[in-house]
Amino acid sequence: MKKQLILVFGFALLYVPTLGQGKTDKEYKPFSILIISPDSISLHESLRPLVDTVESDFREVYYSYIKQMELFEKFEPGEKRQETKRKIQRAKLAEMDVHNTYYYQFIPMLTCSELWDLFNAQDSRDFSFDFISRSDLFSYDIKKIADYYQTDYILTYKQITTPIQDGEPVLKIEMELFGRKESKIVYEGAAYGHARFYTDNSGVLRACSNDLQCLLESGVISSTSNLFAFLKKRQKK
Repeated sequence: MKKQLILVFGFALLYVPTLGQGKTDKEYKPFSILIISPDSISLHESLRPLVDTVESDFREVYYSYIKQMELFEKFEPGEKRQETKRKIQRAKLAEMDVHNTYYYQFIPMLTCSELWDLFNAQDSRDFSFDFISRSDLFSYDIKKIADYYQTDYILTYKQITTPIQDGEPVLKIEMELFGRKESKIVYEGAAYGHARFYTDNSGVLRACSNDLQCLLESGVISSTSNLFAFLKKRQKK
C-alpha cells in the first residue's frame, strides 16, 4: 500500500527547503493525485558513488526531525503537546519505510511535498497528493487504478534519465498525467534538474554539496512547477 504520509508532510518538507508561491486553497476546486513511483533511474556512472550519501543524509534528516519534535514537545502546553506526541509516534512508525527508501523514490515524495506547498493545501482536506510503488499495484491499467483509488489524476513517469549536457549529467524527468474524468492522458511534460546550483520556488539560489541530491531537488522543482502551471488552470474555481 501507500507509504506513510509522514514521509511527505513531516521531515521531507525539511529535506528540501522551498517555499511555494501558490494561492490559497480556496482558489481551486478540490482534487486528488496519485503518483506511481518510478522503479529506477537511468543513472550516469559518475553519479553512482553519490547514492549512498544521499540516502544516508535522508535517514539523518528523519532522525533529526524526531529529535527536534521531542525537544519542542517538552516545552509545549497541554493540547499542543499531545498533538506533537502523536506526530512523533507517527514519525517513528515510518522508520522501516525510511530505511527502505531508495534515492529515486525521493522524486514522487518531494513532488507531493511541492504540490502541497504550491497549492497551499497543508491544512485542507480538499486535496490529496500521494504516491504508491508500482509493485503494490494490482493492475497495469491506469483507468482501473484511478477508479479503485477514486483519484482524479494518476501521475506516471515515462522515463527518468541522466543525459550529458555541456559535459555534465543532468536529470531529465518525463512524465504523463492521466485524467480520470477524460479517461486519457491530459498532460505530458519534460523537465530538467541541474547540479551544483538551482533556484527554489521562492526565487532563492541554492548551492548543493552533493550533485545527485541537487539534480533530484532541482528536477522535482522544475517538473512540479510545470505541472502546477497546468493544474492551476484546470482546477481554478
